Amino acid sequence: MLGAVLIIVGGTPASKWGSELVLGTFPFRWIGALLLVVPWSWPILTLMVESSTKALTTPQRLVSVVLALGASAATYFAIENPVRHSRVLAKSSWRSIAVGAIIVAAVLTVATIEIHTTRPSRALRNVIDKLLSMPRRAGRSCDTEMTEEGLHLDA
Repeated sequence: MLGAVLIIVGGTPASKWGSELVLGTFPFRWIGALLLVVPWSWPILTLMVESSTKALTTPQRLVSVVLALGASAATYFAIENPVRHSRVLAKSSWRSIAVGAIIVAAVLTVATIEIHTTRPSRALRNVIDKLLSMPRRAGRSCDTEMTEEGLHLDA
């Protein structure tokens, strides 16, 4: 109960001791800006690793960071800010919820299609191979096999 009260009081803009007292400082705003890079850094780095025949060099990794920063900035200015500051969405909470639900549904649809139409990546295959080569524990009752179609478990 006390936690809920602190969250409500901390989130009140008029509060002298609100969360913006800490979260509005430069270090926390900088950390928030860095978090915009996270959704882009993994896919870009993964695509670069998958398209390379050997380990990425330091310059290639720096390129992936620059690409992630660029994609994050583009997403922030082209999508996040316009949606966040939309007067049309601000007028109706139901419209805002509907747009949010549509965005979530679109992301889940794309992720589901991607998961079901692609083969495991080389990195994932390496992890699975390492797991399969681990010594079996006593009492383990299933066998696993990695094929071109994916990982098969035989109970």
